[in-house]
Amino acid sequence: NKCQLIPKQEIDFLGWTWNMIEKNIFMTKDRRHQLIDQVKQFIMNTQRHKIIKIKETAALIGRLNFLRTQFREASLYLMLIDSAKTRAVKTQGWTGMMVSPLEALKELYWWIKKIAENKKQQIQDPIPQATVVTDASPQGWGATLELDSGEVLVAHGA
Repeated sequence: NKCQLIPKQEIDFLGWTWNMIEKNIFMTKDRRHQLIDQVKQFIMNTQRHKIIKIKETAALIGRLNFLRTQFREASLYLMLIDSAKTRAVKTQGWTGMMVSPLEALKELYWWIKKIAENKKQQIQDPIPQATVVTDASPQGWGATLELDSGEVLVAHGA
């Protein structure tokens, strides 16, 4: 059912619902439920100090990283899990096993919350309302802020 012959204003593609009227995207219901289940399973494994395959951790990181389209700050909430995975790969290789650190639970709960909210992300970037230009040298620094209204603010220092 990948082929769409009837024109629509809202389509499901690659796990996203694309709304062409409102110009936004969000996760499909199936994908959202699937990801929440996977993250909850990972949380249980972490809480129980269960040994899991490094590749399973990498797969979850990849699935969550793919959500950067909707959650711009996604990379910030994968740092602890990813660094634990990297340490495990260095010591055991890709075919090794690892235990996810308890510190990663905070990140995982953040993901559950964000995936459940499924807040729509605008496809079009907002039009900038100001432009900042900075400059630095051994003698000092400077910055210029130009607003859409044409007003220019200048700051400099030594």
